[in-house]
Amino acid sequence: MDEKKLINMSELANKEDKLMDVCEYLEELQPIMEDIISDYEFEGADKEKVTDLETALSHLYKAYDLVNEIVAEDLYPPMPEE
Repeated sequence: MDEKKLINMSELANKEDKLMDVCEYLEELQPIMEDIISDYEFEGADKEKVTDLETALSHLYKAYDLVNEIVAEDLYPPMPEE
């Protein structure tokens, strides 16, 4: 197949689709990070490491919320006041 005929779908996706993908990835990472934190706690890891991981998880939640909010605003802009 001629390489020039290949289409890079990521170039075609609009920004909202890309942001929705980011939301999905962040959502998938959250339970993974929770499991990692549990493993560290179970193994009796240094409290500072656990705290740092919990902070990272908190930032994942916040990033998810912020990106999700932007997507919602872009897809459903507020109605103009009359």
